[in-house]
Amino acid sequence: SQRTHSYQKILIDTSKYTKDSVRGVFDALIKGAILVFFILLFFLRDIRPTLIVSLSIPISIFIAFFMMNSAGLTMNIISVGGLTLAVGMIVDNAIVVLENIFRHRERGEDAKTATIEGTKEVGSAIVASTLTTIAVFLPLVFSTGIAKIFFQEMAFTVTAALIASLAVALSLIPMVASRVLTGAGALSGRLYKLSQGFFNWLDERYLRIINWALGNKTIVYSFTIVLFFISLSLLFTGRVGTEFIPMGDSGELSFTLEMPRGTTVEVSEAATERIEAEIVKLVPELEVMRAQTGGEFFLVSGDPSIVDFTIRLVDLDKRKRSTEEVEQVLRRGLNGLIPGARLTFGTVGEMESHFMGGRPISIEITGDNLELTSAFADSVADLMARTSGCVDIDISRKGGKVEYTFEIDRQKAALYGLSTYQIGAQLRSRFEGALASTYRIRGNEFDIRVVADNTDFDGLDKISGINIQSPIGPVPLINLVTLKRGLGPVDIERKDRSRIVKVSCNISGRILGQVVADLNRELPRIPLPPGVNYKISGSAEQMGESFADLGTIMIIAVILVFLVMAAQFESLSDPFVIILSVPLAAIGAMWMLFFTNTTFNIESFLGLIMLAGIVVNNAIVYVTYAKILRGRGMDVTEAVIESGRTRLRPILMTAFTTVIGLIPMAIGMGSGAEMRYPLARAVIGGLLVATLLTLVFIPTFYHTFHRGRALNP
Repeated sequence: SQRTHSYQKILIDTSKYTKDSVRGVFDALIKGAILVFFILLFFLRDIRPTLIVSLSIPISIFIAFFMMNSAGLTMNIISVGGLTLAVGMIVDNAIVVLENIFRHRERGEDAKTATIEGTKEVGSAIVASTLTTIAVFLPLVFSTGIAKIFFQEMAFTVTAALIASLAVALSLIPMVASRVLTGAGALSGRLYKLSQGFFNWLDERYLRIINWALGNKTIVYSFTIVLFFISLSLLFTGRVGTEFIPMGDSGELSFTLEMPRGTTVEVSEAATERIEAEIVKLVPELEVMRAQTGGEFFLVSGDPSIVDFTIRLVDLDKRKRSTEEVEQVLRRGLNGLIPGARLTFGTVGEMESHFMGGRPISIEITGDNLELTSAFADSVADLMARTSGCVDIDISRKGGKVEYTFEIDRQKAALYGLSTYQIGAQLRSRFEGALASTYRIRGNEFDIRVVADNTDFDGLDKISGINIQSPIGPVPLINLVTLKRGLGPVDIERKDRSRIVKVSCNISGRILGQVVADLNRELPRIPLPPGVNYKISGSAEQMGESFADLGTIMIIAVILVFLVMAAQFESLSDPFVIILSVPLAAIGAMWMLFFTNTTFNIESFLGLIMLAGIVVNNAIVYVTYAKILRGRGMDVTEAVIESGRTRLRPILMTAFTTVIGLIPMAIGMGSGAEMRYPLARAVIGGLLVATLLTLVFIPTFYHTFHRGRALNP
């Protein structure tokens, strides 16, 4: 027998994209850890204390992996991404402890005394700072919906790593420091001597700034408040775009070719061959392509006028254009190629959004009057066509499906003693079958229906010849009805018992939030017929709901942070001063998103939530030491200045290690980078600006708030 030649090739393989993305996260984790080591060496200026602090990274990550395994978590983009996010924060506690031990050794204290006193001074501060960071993740652990899917595992891994780092900082770091930082030459390395001049200059410059700030509080407060509102305006005026989920570049895209209704398979296949030839010319990055004419594919019924195309590109590192850029090329090159045909594109990112809310924008129009809802739907579709960024506009109420209507002649039916109900019931029984009996087995009940042979209805002639039983005998259906041929809707949808028509579109060339804002502004200008209502759904609706949920989570997180600090300080005044550092983080986050052309999405929103627990750490370290100094007899002004000078280096170190550790993640290289860099960029921008402003604004406000007040015991 003759065998036809065939081959098999994988068309869609999401596991490859997932594996590449996880590999990219691990790569960012390793690079981040290396960068953290060098930034520690820059600040500590000695290889020995740098190695001591760096010990906390592998130990904490190992403990976190152990806890992940115990909890049944897998190594995926989200869980490993949490460790990448935490790699810079892991060393924060060790930095504060070792730097304080370091400072006591500089005073001439012996290793044992410096270790005990240095650890004791900052112990409560690092416990509080760790708890505040963990507190922001607590609402995420108990969250539901999209926040749970995206962030619950990340919250667990970050929490596990931070708890491990706290244990290491309070136990292993002091023990190793007491043995390593011994001898007269412990603090006299060449790197230490070379950099001492720079740090002395930095201390002197900061003292000038803090003294100026204490004498010009009005300027400091006014500048900070104005900068805060300008930063928020970047988001509310649309300069920082909003979208639901950042789209990843998986190298896969799909589109549908819709030929005119009634097109034969042969005509559709000829059009398919033309399009395939054009794709080969337009897309040199093409790896494999599939086209299916008719048949069932992703719930699309077998219709020879519909052809589904799926394309996979070569790996990202082997091509210069993104999947989105290739899609734009195909839109321009294929539209109009087949006269009378319509192309509707969709990427894998949009397929993901389908499971979270359908197409990017879908306007649901409800009403009992189909003509009014259809007319309003046409007006909405026209509006979308005029709105920049809206493409592939579709109305769910599609006409063009051939249907036949049987109008019963009541007078003729009456002559045979039949009612319209009796005729309709018999037709329903012939087409859908009749319930004859039920079958029961093991507590389950199944209907037994008697259905006529489908060949009895093959063609209008046979349908017209169906006999209807009447009191005077069987009557051919054609003697009782008038047959009408027409076009009807492909399907009729209902929601809450009302007919619904959906007008939807994809987004191209613009951000989702910008297009939604334009539609929200123009939709009220379309006259709304009586009894007709509409609402925006799809990914746009899901984005609004998710942002509202994350906003609630952020409020709860800030409250938890405040309560943790109130318990630690046993007062409300100091936590109130510290919590003011949270709005400072929003300033940096918004400007970073603006300058890097990054959208505000659920990833960058999580970055803001995290900042609420991170930025307070520096203020906690500062306020805690200021309180210690006041307890030793210093007045508020002296304590503010001395605390700032003493804690300048550890504050800068903890901030820069977190920032440097996130740089590989923020650069956004490799598969799945689009899902990672919004969070990293928001945290980097927020932490940098909040740290710099904290060193000026928090001391100034602390001085204002506590001047003339006695220290609480």
